Amino acid sequence: MLSLVQQQAIHQLLQRNRRQKNGNQYTTPSPDSYPYQWLWDSCFHAIILTHLEPAAAEAELSSLITKQWDNGMIPHILYWESNLDVMRINWGIQETSSHTQPPLIAYAAWRVYQTSKNRDWLEQLYPHLLRFHHYLINRQQPGRSLLGIINPDESGEDNSPRFDEALNLPSQHDVAVHREKRVALFDVHRECRFDAVGCTATSFWVEDVPFNVFMILNTEALEHIATELNDRPIAKQLAVNRHQIATAMREHMFDGTVYRSLYGAKEQKVTTVDSWSHFAPLLTGQYTKAEAKRIVETHYLSPGFSTPFRLPTVSSTDPTYNPAEPAWGQPWQHPDWRGSIWMASNWCVYHGLKRNGFTDLANELKQQSKKLITQSGFRENYHPETGIGQGAQEFTWGGLIIDMN
Repeated sequence: MLSLVQQQAIHQLLQRNRRQKNGNQYTTPSPDSYPYQWLWDSCFHAIILTHLEPAAAEAELSSLITKQWDNGMIPHILYWESNLDVMRINWGIQETSSHTQPPLIAYAAWRVYQTSKNRDWLEQLYPHLLRFHHYLINRQQPGRSLLGIINPDESGEDNSPRFDEALNLPSQHDVAVHREKRVALFDVHRECRFDAVGCTATSFWVEDVPFNVFMILNTEALEHIATELNDRPIAKQLAVNRHQIATAMREHMFDGTVYRSLYGAKEQKVTTVDSWSHFAPLLTGQYTKAEAKRIVETHYLSPGFSTPFRLPTVSSTDPTYNPAEPAWGQPWQHPDWRGSIWMASNWCVYHGLKRNGFTDLANELKQQSKKLITQSGFRENYHPETGIGQGAQEFTWGGLIIDMN
């Protein structure tokens, strides 16, 4: 349990980052480095605000759906401010990006509703959540039940080494080159007229473990919402969708020890990086009890993931490990997922460990997360060997420690 002072610090941070525009309310992840609204960031904000200010949590998610595309996609960036230079990309469309991010909005909505009990709000949100779900379910290659992403940015982990092989990059490379390749894929998607599966996928397609885990988590929450709103036929179909994804993950991604992401639209290849994504399926109970025990013993407690501060997003023994912040540019130009610690992944692993009965390890991770914030403040990410904060200042994800309970 956080102290009142710690809770107030989190609340004040989110209030400082809060913005109003055209009757909508949202929270910037960082006012200087990320001055817009981001999809999965807002889902995290809603989860945090559920503990502090449920009405603001509702407003956060309501603003996301105002710019939902006709095809159901919720874009990963909403440009409420048009006079800023950060992340100005030629997406081929005004006011939003042309890509999405991990689906957590139904999960966040269900968490908010469990506190607020605002049925009218939930009913207003529900059709938008369904449309987003249907959009994502159609983000599959024919004959497969795994969701694919068409740009590393859609994972929320922009330069994670899980995508190096799909981008044809060596394990160590200039982060600027990685960014250039991702921006080039934005151009491809625009030229493909936003046809993700039929066109853009020929240039980049990754069936990513965390993205599919989040889809399972999100779909389960959407089932709860459908049941709560007496839409039982839809709830049954959602259960089928969830089971299909979990089954496909087991069949195609599980190597007998861990789940691994796949890349390639026509011929899938297995990624080789040892990253935090191995632990993501703990969140949705996709490891058996024996498998969970084994992965904790052989991976979570391994030297590579046992850095002085935890949890590195990439094992320190992996050849791609490079957690140091680049000296050039702005944080948004090089978000570092190559070993640095992020509170979103810590939050996921905390809940995964707790779900599988590893309560002591979960509590240790929570204490490590609190220590990082106490030592280095609310930063975008942290160096796993020194605990030094890196990237954006006044970054909101540290508030997720309020949900590690």
